[in-house]
Amino acid sequence: MKNRLKLLCAAVLTLALTASAFADVKYPDWYKGHEDEPQVLVNMGQAFDPDHPAPDEGMGKNGEEAFKWYMKAAEAGFPAGQDGVGKCYEKGIGVKKDLAKAIEWYEKAGAGGYSSSLYAIGNIYLESEKPVRDEARAMEYFIKAGEMGHIAGMLMASDGYAKGTGVSADPTKALEWMEKAADAGNTFAQYMTGAYYDEGKGTERNAEKGFEWFLKAAEGGHNGAKFAVAYSYHAGDGVEQDLAKAAEWYRDPAEGGDVNAMVNRGNILAFGADFKENPEMTADAARLFERAMNEYHRPDAANNLAYLYEIGRGVEKDLKKAFELYILAAEQGDAGAMYEVGRAHYLGDNLPKDDKKAAEWLTKSAEGGDEDGQLWLGILYYKGTALPKDDAKAALWWEKAAEEEQAEAMYRLGIACIKGIGMKEDKARGEELLLALAEDGDADAMTALGIAYIRGFIEGGMKKGFEFIDRAAEAGVPEAMFQKGANLKPDASANSDPEKALVWLKKAADAGHSGAMYAIGAMYWAGDGIPEDREEGGKWYELSEEAEKLEKQSPRPFFEVLLD
Repeated sequence: MKNRLKLLCAAVLTLALTASAFADVKYPDWYKGHEDEPQVLVNMGQAFDPDHPAPDEGMGKNGEEAFKWYMKAAEAGFPAGQDGVGKCYEKGIGVKKDLAKAIEWYEKAGAGGYSSSLYAIGNIYLESEKPVRDEARAMEYFIKAGEMGHIAGMLMASDGYAKGTGVSADPTKALEWMEKAADAGNTFAQYMTGAYYDEGKGTERNAEKGFEWFLKAAEGGHNGAKFAVAYSYHAGDGVEQDLAKAAEWYRDPAEGGDVNAMVNRGNILAFGADFKENPEMTADAARLFERAMNEYHRPDAANNLAYLYEIGRGVEKDLKKAFELYILAAEQGDAGAMYEVGRAHYLGDNLPKDDKKAAEWLTKSAEGGDEDGQLWLGILYYKGTALPKDDAKAALWWEKAAEEEQAEAMYRLGIACIKGIGMKEDKARGEELLLALAEDGDADAMTALGIAYIRGFIEGGMKKGFEFIDRAAEAGVPEAMFQKGANLKPDASANSDPEKALVWLKKAADAGHSGAMYAIGAMYWAGDGIPEDREEGGKWYELSEEAEKLEKQSPRPFFEVLLD
């Protein structure tokens, strides 16, 4: 009994002290004379509310007082007060937590036009544990709030339709709600609406409309949208390509720590045609790559930085550092760096010659999807160096690289198709591949086509063949210059012109072509269309022998398989 009396006395004392304390509270001037105004009552509640950012006006935050003032406004039928009471019951501010009563008061506020209260009910149903949790009812309230213009309600309605939360998934309705929030000016919604149109979710893909929404969000300060605008300009998707604008839009996300923006901006500044000759820009690119490599461990950034050190762009040329970085990037999984390391080991260029390591790295590069790695792995299989000779595997890897439009792979595959190297002959496809390259100005492809037409590997005839040989000769291909010169020799064709023949043969000879040297020797020795000069002819024969020895030590141009 004594203990109960002690507890009762303590409680009475506490209440007395609290009442005394608040009796001394000085209410703000804006309260005086407005004691019966509902908004002022709400303002008082917010001043006391520990969960509200409003200043306490020197009164101190106190949940019980907040609840009291909110209730006064609520009982007067004021929606903001009813919302405040609902919040107190929801979060246990100054009163015991009671979700049922929270919903009851929020309902009253919602009926009075307070959309945020309906949104709050949606959150209670969505985030509570069972039995209160009810995703379908949550969506009902989010939709109600959204219909009243509540942006967060619109976003949650969109999210529900996107994920199928409480409703059947419906990307079209998800887009509709997202676009409503976007129209209301929410930058996140504008960004997401752009993504819906850009990706064709809930609608047909419309990259132009997607870009318009990205731009609105970006101009409103949304960093993700800034990246999207930059990428659109970078890729020319939804807007005309403009690398300068792309680089500028990448700037803020890059500085803010978006590693993709760092690498993409770096790529433009280091390799874009309008930037790569600008030392300030390339130096900035190197800094971006270095940050992406060091802070985010991006292997592609390490690979790009390695290349800059290799060629001395934006940084001082340093081959040792370049290949240290290539190795780092390769070990971290960058397929392009694997190619660089493998090729260097194969050639013994900047790294020790090591056929085993070359094969290992080029295989990893090729399997990782790098088209240059695929080309070179095919070359290793074709040559039978570093790997057992296997023409079928060579052709297979050239095929994969050609699918990525790797020019040398297309060239090699075209010749392989014509000659049936590692595959069944497919002369039509071989011709198609070589013609595509020749149209783009590839002189080796022109030479291969010329030889193939002249020798009858593909239909087209001598005339067509020499048209390609002439174009390749003008481009400086030694074999083409030799073929052109040989065709102008006496008795070689109806268009013989010994003087022009000698000019072209000497051009080929100057480029080290042993056959051209031999042909010049033969013309002088026999006086074939030119004055006979056996001494001069003998000199050219000797030069031809020396050049042939050198040719045997050097890789043959691949089109020479058409000469065998």
